[in-house]
Amino acid sequence: MELPDRMKALPQYKGFPVPFTAFMKKEPGVLMDVPDFKITDMDKWARCVTGSLCAICGQKLDYWIWFIGGPQCRDTRLFFDLGMHEACARFAAATCPYLAHGHDHAQASHVRPAELFLFRTRGYALVKVDTAYYVQAEPFKEVILIEMQQRTKEGT
Repeated sequence: MELPDRMKALPQYKGFPVPFTAFMKKEPGVLMDVPDFKITDMDKWARCVTGSLCAICGQKLDYWIWFIGGPQCRDTRLFFDLGMHEACARFAAATCPYLAHGHDHAQASHVRPAELFLFRTRGYALVKVDTAYYVQAEPFKEVILIEMQQRTKEGT
């Protein structure tokens, strides 16, 4: 899949674009910071929420805002993973090992929902649930089921 224009300025790590909200850590003897794709940089998360920025490319969101989530997100409209441009969301859905294939790079106990969706909406609000912050999307204008890609015997 071709890299969307908005994502071309993102740093690359091992051939993958590094999402704007990915946590970057310093490692001894390594010239550049190394992304930890399973950890969110909370300072950048807050910048995205308050500045209406795309979680993937870090640029200002368009009229339509897209989210990726499972049935629980569909039912509650609550998301920790923030809004994106349509092209950024579709690229993430097609290329992220967790979203596209169900590979869990975060932790063995974290299971990808059987169904994942793209949600199109106009806006969101910051909400606190117990001790955690999320964004709650406005009512969805469109919901699209993401087809999970099947792994081959080689694991690709």
